[in-house]
Amino acid sequence: MKQVIYIFTFIALSATSTNAQMAAGVVASSVVNKTIVAPDVNLKASFTNNAGEISWKGISQMNVRRYELEKSADGENYSYITAVPGTSSSFTIEDRNLLENTNYYRVKIVDADGNYMYSRVALLDTKIGANEIKVLPTQINQKLFIWVPANTSISHAVISDASGRTVMSNTVINNSTNLAAIETANLPAGVYNIKLQTNKGETLKLKFNKQS
Repeated sequence: MKQVIYIFTFIALSATSTNAQMAAGVVASSVVNKTIVAPDVNLKASFTNNAGEISWKGISQMNVRRYELEKSADGENYSYITAVPGTSSSFTIEDRNLLENTNYYRVKIVDADGNYMYSRVALLDTKIGANEIKVLPTQINQKLFIWVPANTSISHAVISDASGRTVMSNTVINNSTNLAAIETANLPAGVYNIKLQTNKGETLKLKFNKQS
């Protein structure tokens, strides 16, 4: 059964900072201090009827009490939107209160014992083209996020500093969704260029600012 929820009220972003690893949607610490790898729920975010449509699949291999959808403007500070019982096989939520530019979504998966984990992040950008690769945001701290369109993956990445010196090469990129991530915690503060090669043979050069 597909469950659809319509959201019309304004959702204010929380100012509470979350861990950068949780923001990337890879792992999260549970309420009983366990570390759990979240199964892939195939989280997607797209435009439908002038609104955001966020959908994901239910997890059959565990007893899920509920799914909580969260939203962020920067990929780090998330706010609660709504919760749905974990009894369906698929879910779709409509968000008519899109933020300007970037809308990051993730699902908090809560099991029957109260443990929780986070899904990977899905991104909806109101100013991004469907076929455009883009650094999000251009000023970063621990992680560099890159929006990658459908049917495109990044096969190689080289990061150089302002003088042109290569500082990272053959960068490992998590590109299982439209939002790829590169670890940049070890880079000193400064302006950097990144050269990307895609599976389609395209080469793209982008710029970002690493904060301290």
